Amino acid sequence: MRRKQKTTWWLFYLIWACMTGLLVWDYWTPRPAIWQYGCAVVVMVAAYSLIAWWLRANRSALQREDRAKQERQTMPRRDVPLSSLQAHYLTTMEHYTKR
Repeated sequence: MRRKQKTTWWLFYLIWACMTGLLVWDYWTPRPAIWQYGCAVVVMVAAYSLIAWWLRANRSALQREDRAKQERQTMPRRDVPLSSLQAHYLTTMEHYTKR
């Protein structure tokens, strides 16, 4: 059975930090202007590609998080705890309404 994948936000933040660092490094190193612009373009294309790869790799986990957030917002709050029979009935009804 497949394990549920969680979103790897740390990897996204690492990609963002590395690309920002490379752009800062490119800005502060003395080189001819054409090389500086060329490096900036390469860094931006690499950043776009890596973020697109991250989004594709984490698509299902992001969708699962969005669904869970939406369910939390739409489900009514209950002041009185449910009995096991009521909980089973509601779970069964949710299962059939999602089809």
